[in-house]
Amino acid sequence: MSNDLPLRFDPLLFANRGRQLAGNIPVQDMPRLMELAPNSDGEFYVTMAFSMSSLQFPMVKGTIEGEIVQSCQRCMGNAAVPIKGQFQLLLITPDSLELASEEGHEIFEYEGQVITTATLIEDEIILSIPIVAKHADVEKCESSVKQWMHEFDEVPTDEKENPFAKLKDLKL
Repeated sequence: MSNDLPLRFDPLLFANRGRQLAGNIPVQDMPRLMELAPNSDGEFYVTMAFSMSSLQFPMVKGTIEGEIVQSCQRCMGNAAVPIKGQFQLLLITPDSLELASEEGHEIFEYEGQVITTATLIEDEIILSIPIVAKHADVEKCESSVKQWMHEFDEVPTDEKENPFAKLKDLKL
């Protein structure tokens, strides 16, 4: 990791101090993400702002920006999938789960005293990945797929019959 982001952090300490962090996390630091996007070698820009919730639980609010490479489900070629998201999480231990659920925020549960930054960010990135990866523009797909997709676009409109046209002949 680079910039301001620590490898691990104490959520209670950071929330009490109102810490604000920003930096980059390489995709290689997130093994579960690498399983979903093995061709990605980029990094994600992350911002994190810590505070205390109304019931005095540590809370983090942040943003994630970057992209991963996945297989386009149209052409099976590589497609850069942009990831841009925001998150707001209560950081709690298992013994606080019941009370924290009353706050109504999304919960990140951890054990021990510290959280690994890459694990928290990796969870949020995985939740932001689209269910079906594809090129944003069909023109970026391989040529055989482009030709196949354009065949559906070239249906002449004058040959389409109105399904209600025959109803006018059925006047009572």
